[in-house]
Amino acid sequence: MAKARKGFVTEYAALEKKIGALTMPDILKDRSYRVLYQQYAKKRLVEENINFLLAAGKKDNKVYEEFIQAGAPQEINIDASLRKLFDDAYGRNEIGKAPWPKVVKAIIHLCTINDLGQAGKFPNFVLGK
Repeated sequence: MAKARKGFVTEYAALEKKIGALTMPDILKDRSYRVLYQQYAKKRLVEENINFLLAAGKKDNKVYEEFIQAGAPQEINIDASLRKLFDDAYGRNEIGKAPWPKVVKAIIHLCTINDLGQAGKFPNFVLGK
């Protein structure tokens, strides 16, 4: 029995380390982690971040109107100066030329500092802590 418990503890520690080392790109690439993160984000009322990251590759007016525009249905939390660059590009009908990599990087950073890493809330959610 003690041997089985030791094996479980070792496997749990390895899983805890693996989940604690996840990055947002890892989560976006892996369907299982992505589904778990979507459940976690919904519970924490921050699902707009993952939804935006999944849609951002389109770089179109729809994504801007859904996530970036002030008052958008799933408005993401970004710096006003960055939002203005998007507003200006949208006004010129050049949303594809807006700084998409900057806004994606900002949201990944936001998710990382709030949710990921060894002390993050996402690993604890996955592990049932």
